[in-house]
Amino acid sequence: MKIKCQECNTYVDIDENEYEKEIEHSIECPLCSSDIHFTIHKEKPKVESIPVVPSKPVVKATQVASKIKQKPKQSDNTPKEPVVAPESSVLINDSRSGGNYKGVIIGIIALIAIIGGYLYYDNVYLPEKIDAEAPRTYTFVSSLVMRSSKVTGADYNKVASLPYGTELITYNQDREWAEVKLKGKGSSDDVKGYVSSAYLLSKSDFFLLNSIFGNADAKEVIITSKCRLALLNYFKEKKYIGKIDEEMRKDAGISIVPNSSNQWQVFTKQKDVKPNTVYFKKLINPSSKFTDFAVIITNLKSNEQKLLYFYFDDDETPHLATEFPAPYSGYIRSMDSYIDYNGNKVIRAE
Repeated sequence: MKIKCQECNTYVDIDENEYEKEIEHSIECPLCSSDIHFTIHKEKPKVESIPVVPSKPVVKATQVASKIKQKPKQSDNTPKEPVVAPESSVLINDSRSGGNYKGVIIGIIALIAIIGGYLYYDNVYLPEKIDAEAPRTYTFVSSLVMRSSKVTGADYNKVASLPYGTELITYNQDREWAEVKLKGKGSSDDVKGYVSSAYLLSKSDFFLLNSIFGNADAKEVIITSKCRLALLNYFKEKKYIGKIDEEMRKDAGISIVPNSSNQWQVFTKQKDVKPNTVYFKKLINPSSKFTDFAVIITNLKSNEQKLLYFYFDDDETPHLATEFPAPYSGYIRSMDSYIDYNGNKVIRAE
């Protein structure tokens, strides 16, 4: 038979056969120590089924004590003897509390791991993956301004000045601007910004251009981007190459293999020294925005020399006007042009 404590709503099992019928009995609640009064009738009344409430466990009297003794009804002034819950009951409750705490701790650890994993993926792994897969471009002018926004002609948005040969991680690039990152010694030193696309080259093009300069003076004399691009385009069309280490050539992805006939370079005297192997003058179109560009290149195996003469459109697109052999170890003293019998303009040099 189950009886219910009116204080804590705990149900306690008792053996009806141990109690005299039609007499009021009382026992102490094993959980809250309150008196539970009950009477056992001779004819067992019809009792509706009592639902089991999960939050209110049913404690069997046999778990509380080996036998609950019948106690006479006590007056209100009679002191109550405290009933101590058995160890088994306490252990059950403690184990449940411990299990709950363990579950909460495990849940917190799992949540921290998930958040930490997401932050690592979003802030470390993914950016490093994007950087590793992004193409590299290289500056090929003496100094290129990096800006924080796509606005030219201002000083407030300048974030860096990039020298010749600076490697940039390039995320997006169109005809005008490239979104890039300059790697520093640490991630906190990285600089992001925008640079003009016109002054960037792919890795293979940059290393091919760099191989053309035979000495440091050549870079100082051939300083403008349009003249450097004129040389680069000529070498690519002729499948020429300068002097470059084999491992570096392969790493840059340059497919041109050096041989005795295709290795050429530019050697110059210091800037402003004349005569020199470089010459600037307007001969093709005197009204052009840009000065024409003449340069002597030298074959590294045979020492043969050729003079190349370029002119430029208003958008700086280079065009090869003429090329012809030059004397060995020769320099350009002067250049002019004349119209031949067929009405063609002829370029000549001394």
